Amino acid sequence: MGIAHSGEPTAEQVLECLVSDALSVEGENSAEAWLYSSGMENTAETRKLFKEVVRQTAKVKRFLGEDFDAFVEAL
Repeated sequence: MGIAHSGEPTAEQVLECLVSDALSVEGENSAEAWLYSSGMENTAETRKLFKEVVRQTAKVKRFLGEDFDAFVEAL
């Protein structure tokens, strides 16, 4: 959590973060495109981050199932 936040995150805040991350990789067909659109340097570490966000996105979509779209609309 950033400096503007205090205390532990709520479940809602965590899900918002996960869905937001998922949306950031949707439509990006490569790590390079995602890094460019996110304003990040193209390094081994950031390419690894892209792969992790892609894996995380699959897990989030599986967890939320049909409710994923509802979370997207709520953002």
